[in-house]
Amino acid sequence: MKISQQPGKKTISIVLLAILPLFAACGGGGNGGGQKIVTPTKTYQIRQCTTYRRTDGLTGISFWANCEDYTWEPRPDEPLFNNLEACEARISVLKNTDTYVYDNSDDDKARRWAQKLFCLEPDTTPPTLVSRSPAADSSGFPISGSNVQAGFSENMEAASFDTTTFTLEDPAGTFISGTVVYYEQIREARFTPVEPLNYNTMYTARLSTGITDNSGNALRTEQVWSFTTKDDAPVVIPDNEAPSIVAQLPETNSICAAQDSVVSIRFDEPIGAFGTFTLSDSSGARVDGTATFTENMATYTPALPLDYDEIYTAHLEGDIADEAGNTITLPDWSFRTELTPEGTWTSIATSDNVARREEHTAIWTGNEMIVWGGGNIVHNTSFPYFSYATNHGRYDPAQDAWDNVSTLNAPENRRRHTATWTGTEMIVWGGTTDQCVSNDCLFATNTGGRYDPATNTWTPMSTVGAPSPRTSHTAVWTGSELIIWGGLHGSGVEEYNIELGDGARYNPETDTWSPLSMVNAPSARRDQKAFFDGQQMIISGGYPVDNQLATDGAIYDPVSDTWLVLPSDNAPGGGSLKWSSVVSSGTDMLVWMPALDWNYDQVTGEWYEAFTSQTRRYNYQDQQWHTVVDACNPAATPVAVWLNGRLLSWSDDFNQGQSYDEQLDTWMPITPFAGGARRGATAVVAGDSVIVWGGLTSSTGYQLTF
Repeated sequence: MKISQQPGKKTISIVLLAILPLFAACGGGGNGGGQKIVTPTKTYQIRQCTTYRRTDGLTGISFWANCEDYTWEPRPDEPLFNNLEACEARISVLKNTDTYVYDNSDDDKARRWAQKLFCLEPDTTPPTLVSRSPAADSSGFPISGSNVQAGFSENMEAASFDTTTFTLEDPAGTFISGTVVYYEQIREARFTPVEPLNYNTMYTARLSTGITDNSGNALRTEQVWSFTTKDDAPVVIPDNEAPSIVAQLPETNSICAAQDSVVSIRFDEPIGAFGTFTLSDSSGARVDGTATFTENMATYTPALPLDYDEIYTAHLEGDIADEAGNTITLPDWSFRTELTPEGTWTSIATSDNVARREEHTAIWTGNEMIVWGGGNIVHNTSFPYFSYATNHGRYDPAQDAWDNVSTLNAPENRRRHTATWTGTEMIVWGGTTDQCVSNDCLFATNTGGRYDPATNTWTPMSTVGAPSPRTSHTAVWTGSELIIWGGLHGSGVEEYNIELGDGARYNPETDTWSPLSMVNAPSARRDQKAFFDGQQMIISGGYPVDNQLATDGAIYDPVSDTWLVLPSDNAPGGGSLKWSSVVSSGTDMLVWMPALDWNYDQVTGEWYEAFTSQTRRYNYQDQQWHTVVDACNPAATPVAVWLNGRLLSWSDDFNQGQSYDEQLDTWMPITPFAGGARRGATAVVAGDSVIVWGGLTSSTGYQLTF
């Protein structure tokens, strides 16, 4: 006896099975009659159904069932009854018991299921052809890439389909070579020619009566239909055009080629002959390397890194022709490598009491760097949380030594706060004190404290009249007052977090707050940039309520308590202010804004992620935005300072930086950071140097000098 599952069969008695007694399935269903031995030419369908009875106190009693069909094919020498009694007699062989019971005592619930086998009449109905493609007497059939299809009324025997039962013939009666596959899921057979068919030719498809369904029933009659292929053969146009250049890298006259550049040229069609590919420097000396050629591209890979600030010329000489023999003469193309990186990194001392951290602040007092706040995300639990730093430090570069910052009367540990140097004190204000790691559960504060490094003491700040609790705000020092503006009011639920468009001024002499005017103030936002140029506070960028980058800004005059809207013409936009560099040179505000975008490599034909950039300069005198030449290799740069007439912008994530000279309107690369890439570092100007410290992965620091 052979038992095999027949997928796709469904019973119409599922509900009845669930509510009727189980003994009704097979009892008394026979046709009577005596025993008779017959030749087993048909298979018998056996349906196995499982019913479930579930009881609980809430939903009462419910039933459902699941059924599957099997076929039983008797052996040729096996005696059978010629009615359903034969099938029913075999049921006892297929099962051990009628009912299986399982009780689950949890929550006072009980589940039971029973299994039963049904006997169905054998299938004696021949299958029929219900669909064909292409249709009979149709025209325009493609000569290649398509197949002849036949759909059936029921599941068919896959083994009955081959190139003798499903054929395709040309007008002379010659059989077309091909492959035949039957797809059971869609009940469809497909004939696929091995070679393309002829144009404007009638072909005949034929299905023989050797094709059967799963029960062995054959097609009642042979099925035959014809169709015609398309009649318009493609016109071959001779290729008389020379190949053209699609891309050259580095681009002609580029001034930003990297040291590890690979020189390449790509054409718009396959090239049959390439000639010789070489590279030489400005003196004409050949650069050692390897030339490789693919179907439509030539590549030259230098053996060693190219020199900085050097002009190179690529030569592709000789007979360059496409596969049709059309030749092209290529002019040489030249490019310049990037300038020599400047700056020297020197490691500074570390402190066991000042652990690695991010979302902290660092300020320069004139002789010390003070690191305060922040912390790290802890991942060794089922729910990651933010662990706040409890120790804070002061670094003296003259002694290359650290000292501790007192915690007595200090503000509560926090992150995303601001720290501002007044000349004698560091004022810490705002931020968040929760331990959640995402924006949807920020609990902001409006408390703060004033730290005096001379006495290593803290003085609490009044909250009367203070701005509402916030994080991701800005703070500037005017010389006599601290100005807080904007930010995000974190409520603990993301949908109730509110971008803020107000602020206040704090006077440390009187320990009092006063509100800022709202007339012409910028729209509410967070993560904006702000600084004080000696007379006024400039607000630029940030993220408004709709979470789209703001391209507007405003200038606040603390003497008159008034706002002036920044002009929008030529203003920076289209990037991310979180990644941007915004500094003041004293006469201008410089905004360098990188944007991560998808670029298309014309040589390789692939898309890749890369940073682009735009730089704008806002002049305080003419109150206009001016375009600045772009940097060679932009990257996300949250660390930016103004040092000795230059904007220094450094990417902690990518370990690369740029130096912009405002007088020369040029960019210079900065030597890669000796401490390696890191995220969340801070930077302070320390005299004629810059100190970069901390980050997510490190508690080390380095001093950059020029």
